[in-house]
Amino acid sequence: MTKRDKSILIIHSNKQNCDEYIDLLNNEHIIFTLENTSKSALLRCQQQSFDIILCDNHLDDIQALDFFKQLQQTASQHISSFIILTKDECQQEAIKAIKAGIDDYITYASARDNLPQAIEHALNKQQSQRPLSCDVQKIDDEISSLRQSEEQFRSMVNFIPQLAWIADENGWIFWYNQRWYDYTGTHLEEMQGWGWKKVHHPDHIHRVVDHVSRCFLTGEIWEDTFPLKGKDGLYRWFLSRAHPIKNHQGQVIRWFGTNTDITEQREAEAKMRQAEERYELAISGTSDGIWDWNPITNDIFYSPRFKEMLG
Repeated sequence: MTKRDKSILIIHSNKQNCDEYIDLLNNEHIIFTLENTSKSALLRCQQQSFDIILCDNHLDDIQALDFFKQLQQTASQHISSFIILTKDECQQEAIKAIKAGIDDYITYASARDNLPQAIEHALNKQQSQRPLSCDVQKIDDEISSLRQSEEQFRSMVNFIPQLAWIADENGWIFWYNQRWYDYTGTHLEEMQGWGWKKVHHPDHIHRVVDHVSRCFLTGEIWEDTFPLKGKDGLYRWFLSRAHPIKNHQGQVIRWFGTNTDITEQREAEAKMRQAEERYELAISGTSDGIWDWNPITNDIFYSPRFKEMLG
């Protein structure tokens, strides 16, 4: 590949559509790569960088915008430009995609007129934003250092006793530690994003979603207790917390959350309350006067009947 060549990855399950896009963008200085599933495309992006990614909105098992977010977290290379191709035009979906960082949102029907211009615009944008050559190595070194630190952090978190997870600035969870998978019996493909709702108890899910959504929006520390379903189908209670991770400008860039099993603690507290209730019931039902002295705190307890006996 010469320095004038550009690389475009097309992710689409229909090869005929891919061929049409290649014909439409016919250029001797563009090298095309085709992938027909999100998994193969993700693997390809981890091995190779592309100037532009053209992605069908409805992949085999994921929406294009969700795939873009997953790609941002896992790809080893920076994503230069990402364009979504869709069958149906939806203004709300387009706005949502552009806000998330998508370069363009093009319908099949308008591709012949709009796709070449979108490609040209993306390439011109990259050229205008290209860093000076003296800065490239510095940027690469910083990215490599950050990636290594994050990998070390994830490895460490796999050894803590809690279930743990990491989300982006909007609360989109893209990583869980191994204990989460061991307890829930799930995998990343079904848990990423808001997929964790599948293992929440239906009596608590709406309350939990409302609370954590407000914290993701405001940047406040989140704490809640609720039951989570294990792979055996049984629910256990967890104390859950999430802390925002901020950059030097005070902007939230990640969320780190943990779920601590408190089932035994809740059961012990319940038994203690039952014992206290039985004790109070026994005291109220007897004609004997009862008193108790704590030699450590020097607190003395007198039952109502004992006080009556003393006058």
